[in-house]
Amino acid sequence: MAKAEAARRLAHIQRGVFWLGTERTLTRQRHYNLVFLHARRRPFPAFAEIAVALQEIWPWGEVASVEEIESRLVSRWPANLVEATIWKVVGDSLAAGHLLVNLEMHTLDRKVPLALLPPGAPFLAPDALPETLLPEAEVLPQSIELQTSPSISGSTFDASVLSDTQQERFHRNVRAVEQVLAGVQQTKVATETGIPRSTLGRMVRRTRELGQIACVPRGTYVRKTTMHPAFQECIHRLFLLPTRLTMVAIAEHTEMHQVTARLSSQTGTDVQLPSYKQVRTEIARLKKDPDLVAVREQAKSLPRPRSSPESFVLSLPSPALLAQVDDAHDLSLQHLMFLKEVTDQGRLQYNHRIGLCLVAAGRGTTIPLKEILDQPETMWLQFRRRMDKLEPFCRIAGHTSEEVYEVLATVEIAYRELFPQLNLRQWSGIIYAWLTHSLLDPTNSGRVTMDNLMKLVTAALERTYEAGKVDVQEEALEQAAELLMLRRNTFRIIDGAGPSVNDQDTVSESPAETKPVDAKKESQTLSPEPEHVSQKRLESQKHPATQSKCAFCGVVPIDLQQFLDSGVSLVECPDCTSTSSLTPHKETSNSNRTSAAKHARLQQSRDGLDAK
Repeated sequence: MAKAEAARRLAHIQRGVFWLGTERTLTRQRHYNLVFLHARRRPFPAFAEIAVALQEIWPWGEVASVEEIESRLVSRWPANLVEATIWKVVGDSLAAGHLLVNLEMHTLDRKVPLALLPPGAPFLAPDALPETLLPEAEVLPQSIELQTSPSISGSTFDASVLSDTQQERFHRNVRAVEQVLAGVQQTKVATETGIPRSTLGRMVRRTRELGQIACVPRGTYVRKTTMHPAFQECIHRLFLLPTRLTMVAIAEHTEMHQVTARLSSQTGTDVQLPSYKQVRTEIARLKKDPDLVAVREQAKSLPRPRSSPESFVLSLPSPALLAQVDDAHDLSLQHLMFLKEVTDQGRLQYNHRIGLCLVAAGRGTTIPLKEILDQPETMWLQFRRRMDKLEPFCRIAGHTSEEVYEVLATVEIAYRELFPQLNLRQWSGIIYAWLTHSLLDPTNSGRVTMDNLMKLVTAALERTYEAGKVDVQEEALEQAAELLMLRRNTFRIIDGAGPSVNDQDTVSESPAETKPVDAKKESQTLSPEPEHVSQKRLESQKHPATQSKCAFCGVVPIDLQQFLDSGVSLVECPDCTSTSSLTPHKETSNSNRTSAAKHARLQQSRDGLDAK
């Protein structure tokens, strides 16, 4: 009330209006719309630029939906930034009183028609709310009326807070205690009600002292201590001493005697020391506090309490409709249990249903988290029961061309500091065509995997950064695509040199001695147009031209003993990808050598066909 009064006075000083929205005065639909727009009025870097273009394509007074307006600008900026700009402009217009929509009748979404008034238009005042809390009628909680006998003295208990099973047992216990207090034989009542005789006798004694609360099944209640607060404070101080006193030492400590003398002099009566049982009970209560135990044990830090689901739900900036968790395959059992508890508490305590979407990475036909969710414990049975009935597990095979465009737009934002003029979206068509090639998409699904996309993009960004440029050029993308598609199964020698050929009769060349391909000529053969891929290049990749000479056809000088010790019998040509068997061959004029005879004959036959 003090905060509300201070806010009301501040609003009047600033010539504003102060309103209070409660469950009685503010509808849930209007509250959702207000919170929805308020949460989306936060500024972001690209807002000013997009807002200028938004004003041009959405003039004042034109009725259009967010979905329609977004389609007009999606080709120039990412869709998420365009939608965020639209909602921020709508929220600012509502704060200025220039939004033409009834928040009491419509729930804001992407399809609701909206219209904005010009800045000079008169202010549209929404329906007023009271500025003071209205007195609410006192509503008594509904409870089950019990026809209790006046024989039970003491406080009563409201059984409506118990479950149905506990209410039934509570009423049975109350009837049994009433019969015993009315004079019925205790053995007869215990036999009729099914309560053990000793339990019934203990329940009757507790009911005489505490009232009906003693009849609550498995109920807990605290008996007020008769110890003076000064003794409790003294025990608390002695309990936290670094020397870690025992119970006997605390009960017989000199400070306890000093407190007794001080209380006796103040009250004028003879105050006795607390008994050992009272001291033990008080210390047992202190040991239940983890913070006090940590201080007594001289821990390095106090234990951090677990965040409750209630505080998590209340900390949401706006009513959540869907909670999405990425990389769900890394979640532990405790994480999944906490997510289930959060969604349950939001539905049961706050009447707000929260959808849960777990995004996990999988391979093949395996289903992530299925082994955990198939456990027989009740926790996981309830988790499975809350999942979608028809399609609990869904799979995304890859990304379409539109999604590749959105991913590239996000990469631009992430690397904006390193590359101020980065524009990857202009190459989205060519990148999509490269990554859907038969080498990377053997099933012709037309989908791009995130792994191949990020490999291509990061390789191009690394080459661009090393070159000291501010934007990715086509040459960098071509080189990255060549490494990803053409040379992905090629060995690269990083230590040592390849075999050398000294025989003049041998016409083969080693891979290290092959002449480099002209960069300009290679760029012309590999580079498609920015918007589509050259059909000639695709055909050339599907049917590579047969080379006139093979790098490994002929005789390779290797020591015979070294060859026999290596155990190698098959080799693969990096140019034509054919395998050949190596066999030792002895010549009269030269030393021991090994020849790829089979591969040489195959290459010679190919040369003859090409000549014909």
